[in-house]
Amino acid sequence: MSPRNIAVIGYGFSAKIFHIPFIQHNPNLTLSAIIQRNPTPGNDAAEDHPDVKVYRSIEEFYKGDSESELVVVTTSNDTHFQYCKEAIENGKNVIVEKPLTIRSVDAEELVRLAKEKGVGISVYQNRRFDSDFLTLVKVLPRVGDLVSLETHYDRYKPDTTPDASKPWKSAQVPGNGTLFDLGVHLLDQVVHLFGMPQRLFGDVRDERGCSTNPFSTWGQEGFVDDFFTAILYYNSTPQHKKPFTVRVEASTLSCQTPQLRFVLRGVDGSWIKHNLDTQEAQLKAGRMPGTEGFGAEEEEHFGTLELKDGSVERTVAEVGDYGKFYEKIAEGGVAVPAEEAVRVIKLVELIGESSRLGGILDISV
Repeated sequence: MSPRNIAVIGYGFSAKIFHIPFIQHNPNLTLSAIIQRNPTPGNDAAEDHPDVKVYRSIEEFYKGDSESELVVVTTSNDTHFQYCKEAIENGKNVIVEKPLTIRSVDAEELVRLAKEKGVGISVYQNRRFDSDFLTLVKVLPRVGDLVSLETHYDRYKPDTTPDASKPWKSAQVPGNGTLFDLGVHLLDQVVHLFGMPQRLFGDVRDERGCSTNPFSTWGQEGFVDDFFTAILYYNSTPQHKKPFTVRVEASTLSCQTPQLRFVLRGVDGSWIKHNLDTQEAQLKAGRMPGTEGFGAEEEEHFGTLELKDGSVERTVAEVGDYGKFYEKIAEGGVAVPAEEAVRVIKLVELIGESSRLGGILDISV
C-alpha cells in the first residue's frame, strides 16, 4: 500500500478528529476528497476544506474521482462492510475505522476480496500508539514472568440521553455498544502483545437500561451494552513461558477519579497506571499534531512501578503519536493489517457468546 491521495468517507467526529488532522500533517499525503452526504450549518466539509473536492454521495465519488488511491471509511460500524467492499471493488486501497466489521465472516470476506483485487486494507487501531500502551510495552519486561494484566477503559456517563455529536453510538442497531466501541481497542492491544488466548470468559451487560428490553442479552435484537468484562487465559507465549491472565474491562458507570488504566503484575514487580492517553483530548481542544507537547503526558499522570527489591519509581511516559499510523501508510506499509483485526472481531463474538452462555469457552482459532 503506497498511496499519496486519500479520500475520506464521512465527515463526523472520527474523520475530523482522528484522520484528517494526521493526513494533512503528513507532507507525503494529500487529502484529495471528502464524501459528506448531508452537510449542516457548522458541519460542512466544503466550508471547512475549500481546497478539497467534496462529493455528496458515494456514487458521485466513484463516478467522478480519478485521483484518490486510498479511501478512509469513517462511517457507523454497521456500514463498514458495505463501504469497504465498494471501495475494494473500485480498485481503491482502504483504511477503515475500528471495528473492521461487526461479523468475522464479513471481515474475512474483505481480506479475501482485497487480495483478489490486489489492493491493501488496514484498520485504524490507533490506540496502539497511545502513550499509556507504549509505556506498558516498555515496562513489561521489568516485572519478570507475567502473572496478570488488567486493562481498563472506564468512564462515568450515567445519563442515557444520546450524545448529540455521536447519536449512533447508543442506537439499538447491530455493532453498537461498549464492546464494539471501546472493547476492540483494548482487545487489539492485548492481541498485538500476546496473540490469541486459549480460553476466555465474558460478561456483557446493559447497566443503564438503554436496550429495548432491560432483560435482553448479547445477540438479541435491541440490546446495546454499556459494560463488559472479559478474562483471557493464556497457557504461554514465546515471551512468557508460564500461564497468565488478562482482564479486559470497559464501564460507563465507573464513578472514580482518576480512572484506572492498567494493573500489571509479574513475579518481580507490579506497575499501576491511571488516566488515558491525552491525544484525543488535545485534538478535541484544537491542538494539532506536530505542535509542542502533542501526545506527551503530564508528569502527575505517570504510572508507578514497584519492584521486589522494594524500590518504587514513577515511570516516564512514552510520547503517544497517532501520526505513526499514517507515516506507515506514506512509507508504503501497513500499520495494522486487516488479518490482525479479524482476530479481534472473533474475540468480540466469543466474549458475547460466553456472556450469553454464562461460561468459559475454549478457543481454537
